Amino acid sequence: MTNAKRYVLNTWYAAAWEHEIAAADNIFARKICDMPLVFYRAEDGGYVALDDRCCHRAAPLSIGRIEGSCIRCMYHGLLYNQDGVVVEIPGQSHISKDMRVRSYPVASRGGMVWIWLGDPELADRNAIHDMPALSDPSNWKGFEKESYLHYEANSC
Repeated sequence: MTNAKRYVLNTWYAAAWEHEIAAADNIFARKICDMPLVFYRAEDGGYVALDDRCCHRAAPLSIGRIEGSCIRCMYHGLLYNQDGVVVEIPGQSHISKDMRVRSYPVASRGGMVWIWLGDPELADRNAIHDMPALSDPSNWKGFEKESYLHYEANSC
């Protein structure tokens, strides 16, 4: 990985509005910096972010289902915990320690869910600035509805 890429990834990105990942059984997919990601809520209410691909056959986890605090791949049924580790394979008792996908630090602030795509050791949740104007839509000026602006830009 180049220093330039490391610099871009070692920061907090606004990944979603909290309400987009509100329900306990809601799976939310998003691509950030060309990285397919899947988001969901754990049983304790915390947010989970994983690579959106099964480590077995690369099927998108976002078409799977939530089971407790885990997500199940709908292709061959692998069950991943919040850390991206496979904890169950149907019909198989042995699970290799290499059966996992990457998990990402996430935080909730200002009505948004934030994700850290870089080195997890550098993820400081206190570095996310409070933005009260975002959490209260009555502060929004010039917008008729909550939405996104999509535009072409240089890729990470």
